[in-house]
Amino acid sequence: GYLFNDQAVANVMGHDTSNASAPLFMYLAPQSSHSPLQAPQEFVERYPADWYLDRRLYAAMCSVWDEVLGNVTAALKAKAMWDSSLVAFSADNGGPVYWSIDKAWNGGGGANNWPLLGGKASNWEGGVRVAAFVSGGLVPAAMRGAKLEGYVHISDWFSTFCGLAGVDPTDTSAAAHGLPPIDSLDLWP
Repeated sequence: GYLFNDQAVANVMGHDTSNASAPLFMYLAPQSSHSPLQAPQEFVERYPADWYLDRRLYAAMCSVWDEVLGNVTAALKAKAMWDSSLVAFSADNGGPVYWSIDKAWNGGGGANNWPLLGGKASNWEGGVRVAAFVSGGLVPAAMRGAKLEGYVHISDWFSTFCGLAGVDPTDTSAAAHGLPPIDSLDLWP
């Protein structure tokens, strides 16, 4: 997590903001909430000692990611980039709850997808529905803090980001070769 943190913060702080035609796009995917379950002790100690070890470690690992996101946000604000930023946060799958799939598994994985059934590596809602949010100065003031109920597919981020950047998401090369169009919706509206 900290290698990603350091690189992301350095990229923000080193970005030349004097050139408006050179925006910064960053895809940050720290693997700090994936196995093996391990976290700095200072993060583990934030959680009750009576939690089973996998749960405590997983929560600590997620706290590392939370700190990285906070550091990147602070860097964007320090660099006066926050007001023109969009931060999109989304998991790639539900949290690992391996005991719900195979009782013989040596560890539970530590996540909790309640009230959804299942988790990572399953097709139940707990494996495919995830928490997500957007933040930053580009989010219209009227929408800040709003909770939207609906479906978004990971493929929709492509058209949404293209729309925000003023770029046509059409893959003309693929179309010229008879491939189907992209399956992505611009969800910004």
